[in-house]
Amino acid sequence: MLSKNALHCLFPERKLESYIVALMSCLKKDTVTFYCYDVEKVPEAIKIYNVLPHHPALCDGRDVIVGGVLSSLYFLDKRVAVPSIISNDPGEFSKVVSIYSIYFEKINSVLLNVDLDEFEWPKELDTIFSELDTIATFGHLKKNSAITLVDCLFLALITLLKDFGVDFSNKLTKVPSFDSYIASLSQLECVEKVLKGIDEARNSTPFWEQPGYDIKNLI
Repeated sequence: MLSKNALHCLFPERKLESYIVALMSCLKKDTVTFYCYDVEKVPEAIKIYNVLPHHPALCDGRDVIVGGVLSSLYFLDKRVAVPSIISNDPGEFSKVVSIYSIYFEKINSVLLNVDLDEFEWPKELDTIFSELDTIATFGHLKKNSAITLVDCLFLALITLLKDFGVDFSNKLTKVPSFDSYIASLSQLECVEKVLKGIDEARNSTPFWEQPGYDIKNLI
């Protein structure tokens, strides 16, 4: 069962938004417990906590937040003020959300049409990286002292590709400005924290499969 006073991430596998929420969580908290599951075979225990199990959810033992990335972001910034991912400048945050929304849809639509287990680099990602290189060249994409939602998106893409063993380093050499931006993000420890956390979750027995577990205690 999910304990109180701890941050839990309900992590539907193979979904870009799961990696985004996981990264935001690890940026905010030193310890995050992950529960990974297949969206095609959602455990009944997950359905109790997450009424929208195709989306990631966060739970701190008191509240469960579902409904996607932005809801999770507001939840995290309210629970843990530092580091803040939401800009104090509403206009700046609006720009960040706009860039995030555009490129989340572009990247996600590509990932939904590839086999992550037998990954063959899609030309559409090259096109997206080329666009981002132009944006980065003009200074509209850069790592600042404060992490942003856009940073989390591209960190999530890196994490997902690493999780499935995809070597993308040669792709970044063709987009030097975007490569420089990604390199600055890669210095953050959250990518390895997420990879370690979900790997541990996959190799451990989830609470709903442990001896003595009774779903009736949750209802």
